[in-house]
Amino acid sequence: MGIGFWLRRFGFAFVVAGLMLFLVRLARGEAAAQAAVYALAWGAVAAAVYAGVIWLRWRRNPACFRHPEGRG
Repeated sequence: MGIGFWLRRFGFAFVVAGLMLFLVRLARGEAAAQAAVYALAWGAVAAAVYAGVIWLRWRRNPACFRHPEGRG
């Protein structure tokens, strides 16, 4: 699993977490600029934790992440 795989995982988690946090902050009545800063910061933290945990699990047991035919 190369760097591209981990970057895609991080990017997907960042987009999902950031969008959710942004929408929640907007729903709470915060200004869009403040909500965006909050979402970017905490979205990055959440994505880093998510990708880090997945990476650690992969390092401990890479067989669980590989495709049975060896394609992944």
